[in-house]
Amino acid sequence: MNNTSGGPTPQGGQQNPAEPEPVPARETTAPVHAAGYTMVTPNESKRSELQRIAQRGEDELKRWKNENRPGPIHLAPERLGGSTSLAETRQRQQIATRHSQFQKKLRKQEMDQQQRLAREEENQKKKAAQREKAVKLEMKTKQEEERRREHYQSDQQVGRERLLRRPERASTVPAAAGGPAPASPWVQAHKYREEQRLRENTQLQQKSEEQRRKAEVMEEKQKQQEEQRARELEEERRRVNLAFLDRLQAAGTGGAVQPPPVTHDALQNQRPQRPETSLMQRPAVTTEGEDADIEWIVMKLLSNFPHCERAFVEDIVLQCNGEYQQVYDLLKE
Repeated sequence: MNNTSGGPTPQGGQQNPAEPEPVPARETTAPVHAAGYTMVTPNESKRSELQRIAQRGEDELKRWKNENRPGPIHLAPERLGGSTSLAETRQRQQIATRHSQFQKKLRKQEMDQQQRLAREEENQKKKAAQREKAVKLEMKTKQEEERRREHYQSDQQVGRERLLRRPERASTVPAAAGGPAPASPWVQAHKYREEQRLRENTQLQQKSEEQRRKAEVMEEKQKQQEEQRARELEEERRRVNLAFLDRLQAAGTGGAVQPPPVTHDALQNQRPQRPETSLMQRPAVTTEGEDADIEWIVMKLLSNFPHCERAFVEDIVLQCNGEYQQVYDLLKE
């Protein structure tokens, strides 16, 4: 191995072939400072060693990839695809899509109902809190009244004892010739306390009455809203039943054209003109059994929507609790 440093050997420039070659001295990598910049001399031996290690690693990686290269894959041929036909698959997809739409609408209705129940529960909690506040205020008023009465009794007892201990000066002090005697400080203080107590009692009673009136007004308003909601629901149900019976009678008499859904105003205008005998002859939906009602509604819906399956319509009717108008709107959309 040659001396890369170029300097003299330990034998004065003569290299002994029998002895091991000396290790080359570490190259100096001291930075060289020039005007405005610094230049660092690279370590050539270290750089070449790193390049040799990297090249050896790349060669080993290539050799390992060549040795572990996967071979060809041989699979037995088989028929791909499902066991159902294309038409059946598309029909199932359409049914699933309709079900998802109905389920979404039903979930929205359930969420609205839950929100309404939550609002009603919150109103009930507020009313309970107002009642509790009124009860606490009344109890506080009673306690203050008792404490004020005890204080008054103690002051009255102290005044009596002081009056009894005071020496009689009737003989020494002549009575005033006419005119009322001036009130003592104790009497004035007692009178002031009585006036203050009456004033506080009046204010507390006014506050209690105001709280009670607010609670009654809120309760009455809530009751009116519930009654209005119940009336609207009953009116809507009655309107749907009457419209359904009208369309059913028109279909039974041979009418080819289905009458449009009856609105609330038209129902109010036409109700006095409808004879009583026709109402008596029509089958009452609300008086029939629950199974008969569901069967009746399913038959009517199948006559209006012949492209729907019977099982699908029955499922929707059961989910809507037998509400004909709701099922009709869902199928129409």
